[in-house]
Order: sequence, then C-alpha cells, then structure tokens
Amino acid sequence: MSPLLAWSSRYITQFASDIFAARAELERLEAHCAALIQSDQAFAYTERRNRQRRRLQNYFDQLRSEGRGVPIWGTAHNGTVLRHPETGDASPPVNSHLLHLHIGIDAQAEPRMHIRLTGGAPRQIRAALLELGVETGGMETPITILPETGKPWRPRFDIKTLAQEERMLQAAAYIFCAYLTGMRDCEVQAMQRGCLALTRSQDGMIMRHRVRSVAYKGKSSQGEPADWITIEPVAQAIEVLERLSFRAASARGLTTLWPVLIARSVSKDHLSAEIVRQLNRFRDHLNDLFGTPDMPAVPNGPGDQPWRITTRQFRRTIAWHICQPSLRHNCRHDPVQACFRCHLRGLCRLQPIRLPCGGAEPAQPRQLEDLLTYFDLRQAGATLSGPAAARVAKTLRRHIDRTRPASGHDR
Repeated sequence: MSPLLAWSSRYITQFASDIFAARAELERLEAHCAALIQSDQAFAYTERRNRQRRRLQNYFDQLRSEGRGVPIWGTAHNGTVLRHPETGDASPPVNSHLLHLHIGIDAQAEPRMHIRLTGGAPRQIRAALLELGVETGGMETPITILPETGKPWRPRFDIKTLAQEERMLQAAAYIFCAYLTGMRDCEVQAMQRGCLALTRSQDGMIMRHRVRSVAYKGKSSQGEPADWITIEPVAQAIEVLERLSFRAASARGLTTLWPVLIARSVSKDHLSAEIVRQLNRFRDHLNDLFGTPDMPAVPNGPGDQPWRITTRQFRRTIAWHICQPSLRHNCRHDPVQACFRCHLRGLCRLQPIRLPCGGAEPAQPRQLEDLLTYFDLRQAGATLSGPAAARVAKTLRRHIDRTRPASGHDR
C-alpha cells in the first residue's frame, strides 16, 4: 500500500499538471485543425493537397530546428509497425493523427485525405524519417523531470497515451479518497462536483476539509447525505478530480466526479465496478513506467504474482493503521478519537476490540500483536469475520494442533 499511495501522490501533486497541460494542447490543436479544414473548403482537391503538403513541410522544418524527430505512437497498435527505411528496425508507426492536426485533415470524416495514402505525402514523410529520425508521442507539452533519475517521468504525449494517463490520474485520486477517508466504494463514487468544503470547527480555531457524499450502511437503498472530515491531500485529490471529470461528465449532463472518461456512445456513464480493473491497470502501469522485472514499483503479492487490488483493501488497511499509534500521526488522526471512530464505525471487524491507545505506553505497530490477539480471542470462542477470516481461522487451528499450550494457560 505504501508505494501505491506514494505514486498516487506524485500523480496528484506533480504529474497532473502535465496531463492537464497536454489536454489543453490537444484541444488547441483540434481547434487549429478545424480552422484549417474550414479555410481549405473553398479549394479544389489538388490545391487542398498542395496546401497540406506545404504545412507538413513547415512542420518538419520546425522539428528540424528544435532537434526533434518525426512523431510516432507510444505503442504499436493493430499489428502495424514502422520499419526504418535503411536499418529495418521496428518501432511503433508514424503518428499520422498528430500530423493531421498540424496540417488540417480529418481522416475520419474524409478517409481519402489520409496523409500516408499514395495521393498524400508518403515520400515526404519517408525523407523526414531518414533525416530527422523519430520521437515518441510528439506533442509539445514539456514532461516533468524526476529528481531521482534526472529524466522525464514519461515520453511525450499523444492522444492515446493522454487518455491513458487521464484514467491513471483518476485511479490515483480514487486511491487517495478511498484510503485516506475510510469511505466505502459506494460512498466514494457518490461524490459529486462541489462536494468539498472548507469550514471552521465549532470553536473557530481549526479549518477542516469536509466532504459531502452519501452514506449507505444501515440506510435505505437511496442512502442518506453525510459528511466526512478529511485531510488536505484528499482535498487536493478532489480538486484534481473536479478538473479531470468536468469534460466527460458535462458532455453527458452529469455532476459525478467519477464518469467514464472515454466519451463513446456505447460506454456507460459512471465508472462503478470498472474501478477495480482500472486500479489494477494502474498497478501494471506503475510497474511498466517506474519498475523493473526484478523490482516492480508495486511489490508483488503471494507467489510473486502482481498484487490484486480491490476496493475493500483501502478501508481495511487504514483501519489497521489507525489502531497503530506511530502511524496515526501520519494520517493526522487524534489518537483516542481515531480509535473510537474505528471501533464505532465497524472498521475493526473482530469483537471484542482492544484499543491500543488505552494504555500508558503506546503499543508498537507489529502485526504479531494482532496475530496473538486473534489467537487469544479465537481460543476464547470469539468469531472472526472479514475477508481473511476463514484463512486466519484455518491457520490458527493448524498451529493449535501442532503446539502445546503455554504453562499457566488453560485452553
């Protein structure tokens, strides 16, 4: 959970600005392309082609002056690759979409105008490839440098990788909201635009970040409005979500902070259960960008397999941390209040619960203490509950059979 939270924080605090800047650049390019197409409508086909080729040459001249290459896609798709005209080396194909935006072509509306067709400019593009080489992505947006590597955190954007990174940013914001508030998945996904407020405490001394959503447990099927007091990093994640979700949600007439970001007629409106697949794609994406086969960015789970992320893990993990005194301060929870909220809201599923903050000397955050507590309670007849209950009970039974009771204990 620690590296997952750390990389989510970097997405929200550092990478989000790059992603938003790339989206703004793409919108400018699309408006520029539309204006060029409109200005070309008065000309015949031959003249339109000549104008497009001149613009293409101007674009290649600009790339040459900046020491950059012809844009190619971030990944090969549809089984298509680019073979270097001289070496034969394979790479993703030329990013024709970006070329079209710069020279005024809508290949979906007019497929015959595609620049790579025989009637387009294939020789001109081939000559540029030989002279300039290639550049992944090709968009102008600068990419933030990672201090630990001295390199950009990712290659330049294209329309596909931009859409991918927007979904990864959405996943990072979900992790912050789910993990650092203790909200259930349904409560997180009930958040709407404008749900965040900054209010003063009753004594007027403390400014608090308040999140308004819907509580469902023990309520009707529609739930009831409820407030969660949270911390500044969650507020920052919500502000990122407000900006990220606006375009897709507004296009559908929605106010949710969790729309499906891909605007397709066949796609559903709300993220809902898709968040689980998106979280696990986020894990894989982090491993691809920042990890190695021997040291993934998000450590593997049992059997050295990628850890499978579920929405319930965030709430249960923060519950365990809240009951560990040294970690409570990282979450900015008041020790006594945090433990009682944990108890009263049912975050700790084992009854009766021992609150670690009750003693004069704080308990150490060791899982061994939890295991010993489970053992004692299990032997006393308590029932374990939660997703791991069956596995924990089976393990305890196996060790009880193999060991003798300690002296002075009547089991």
